[in-house]
Amino acid sequence: MPITKEKFKGKEYLIVSGIVTGAYVNDIPPDKIKSYSGPNGIWTPNKRLKIVVDGVDISLGMSDKDSIRAKDADGNYHDIVKGVEVSVEVTEKGEYNGKPQYQAKLGGITVTDVSNAQAPAKAGGAPQGQAAQPFKAKDMTGIQVGHAINGALSYVTSNGLEIDNDFIVAIAKVVNEATEDVRTVYKQRNPGMNDYDLGAATGHAVLNACRLVAESEVAELKGNLVTVAFDLLDNVVTPITEYIKQGQKAPEAKASPVAAKKAATSKAKILPKAPPKPQVEDERPEPPDDDFDDMDVPF
Repeated sequence: MPITKEKFKGKEYLIVSGIVTGAYVNDIPPDKIKSYSGPNGIWTPNKRLKIVVDGVDISLGMSDKDSIRAKDADGNYHDIVKGVEVSVEVTEKGEYNGKPQYQAKLGGITVTDVSNAQAPAKAGGAPQGQAAQPFKAKDMTGIQVGHAINGALSYVTSNGLEIDNDFIVAIAKVVNEATEDVRTVYKQRNPGMNDYDLGAATGHAVLNACRLVAESEVAELKGNLVTVAFDLLDNVVTPITEYIKQGQKAPEAKASPVAAKKAATSKAKILPKAPPKPQVEDERPEPPDDDFDDMDVPF
């Protein structure tokens, strides 16, 4: 078994080294998808990741990505697919059917050789040895529902409004409509942007707009959310993206007349103050135990 113990600066590490013989990106059932609050904002993982290295099962926890990528020793990213040689720092997580199980973080994977990497299956393609199945579009309902509810709760709590289920449902519908409008227009403006980056940029812009927009009549709320979301995309997301990708110095901050907290207006009906905000998990949880059955979908 390709597992060794190595010591570094007095600490012992468990290392799995070898060839990747399986790489899996599995959908989390929609009713099990949850959102978590952390230092980088709201995180909604919808995948469970797993790799097999020379017969050793390694859980990589949850993700919102559709692929598994890791760095080599020079900091270059590579897709983790069959045939890639890796070294993985792991921890034990018990046994399943008498077989030891291990878990790791993506940052604990080091790619050592990609010369024998196999191309991942194309969307709708079947793994080798299996008959091709008709391609089915990915069902995003669970993610959209979570996004709409998160936005509604952010709007309600940031404005100190009464927490009422019917009101939250009404606001969540507006958040969903605003998100679709922003996504459609932003895609037209950025035809070369991939779907993941498009969804992440527009979705987070609308969620942040929900925190910034002041109390509005429901009929006016969508327009206010769209306006503030585009202000964030144009004046915050774009310069920060350029700064991170190009390593340039950030431009001097400019005051924006649109993204102020009181951008929305005076006709709002004042509702009673909300009770204290519920506590939100602020750390990403440890991945749940997986049984890695035959339903794994190889990537």
